Amino acid sequence: HSGQPIAFSGRAMAEAEGEQSANYINSPDTPEYKKGRVIFGLNEGRVANSKSREVILGEGKFDVVSLAQGGIENVVAPLGTALTTEQAELLRRRVDKVIVMFDGDRAGSAAAAKAFPVLARAHLASYVVPLPETEDPDSIMRAKGPDALREMLSQRIGLFDTLIFDAAAACDGSMQDVSRKILAFRPFFEVLRNSIEADLYRKRIAEAFNVDAETVFRTLRGGG
Repeated sequence: HSGQPIAFSGRAMAEAEGEQSANYINSPDTPEYKKGRVIFGLNEGRVANSKSREVILGEGKFDVVSLAQGGIENVVAPLGTALTTEQAELLRRRVDKVIVMFDGDRAGSAAAAKAFPVLARAHLASYVVPLPETEDPDSIMRAKGPDALREMLSQRIGLFDTLIFDAAAACDGSMQDVSRKILAFRPFFEVLRNSIEADLYRKRIAEAFNVDAETVFRTLRGGG
């Protein structure tokens, strides 16, 4: 994070016909390099991060490179891992808000959901920019350019809000499924330290699932 090289990453740009190769070849962990303790692009984006006090969290290194080349410099990515507590703490020292912009596939959505409690424990406000299922920040930048991407970033919404809305939309309407999906949010409240925020989220869950608010408040105790 001070700008010194500690590892290398190679990307296969094209496969030779009939051959199979890994997409990435990365340095192994060493005493100087533990991928769960560093963030790609953090040093390069330090000025932009300091000015905006917010950072875009992409999923891969090419997302960082592509956005930075398009003039969006406050962008970083974890190094092929789920976001760790150590990485969130590195961000907390530099920014107040994190905009999660992972790939639009199911794996990206799952990774965004796992990122919320990690960011909340670090007292970072978290937002998300949902992407089309087959897109990622790099592909959007190359196809539509930086202005389109900035427009998408301006329409970000709260990460926890998105998780609530998506869970409610996927609910089959049965009491069992409603109960299961609401109970799945209980661990999230264990990391919320602001009682007002926790109460507002409980109210939002009640509204999204069309359930009595008192029931949700009673069920989702803890946190806040």
